Amino acid sequence: MLCQGWESMARQYVAMLRAAVADDPDHPRATALVGELSIHSADFRRLWARHDVRENVHGTTLLQHPEVGGITLDWDTYPLPGNPGPVLLVFTAEPGTADAERLQLLASLRATRDTVARRPSADRVRSRPA
Repeated sequence: MLCQGWESMARQYVAMLRAAVADDPDHPRATALVGELSIHSADFRRLWARHDVRENVHGTTLLQHPEVGGITLDWDTYPLPGNPGPVLLVFTAEPGTADAERLQLLASLRATRDTVARRPSADRVRSRPA
């Protein structure tokens, strides 16, 4: 799935990460994560160097899915217990819109695949010796 406007979204995520790291800058996992991202991503290094800090992040993004097409989603973050704490990232579509229908179709496709994957194959059942 591709995300249009990834630069804006990435800036916000990196700023949110910086806010989380600021609470405990010497935390081993935070240090390891920032180090790993810095080694492997020039984009991350550039965004981290901006020193943006955001704690309450929300926005809108357009995702391109190969099966259902473009889906415009609103997203919000919610802090979870802990200090520094993790956040819950929630994507939603405006009810009654084509985006909500595409999101529902995507969920239906996934549920169908999960059901088929759990079902024994008819060929395997028939080919078992009696």
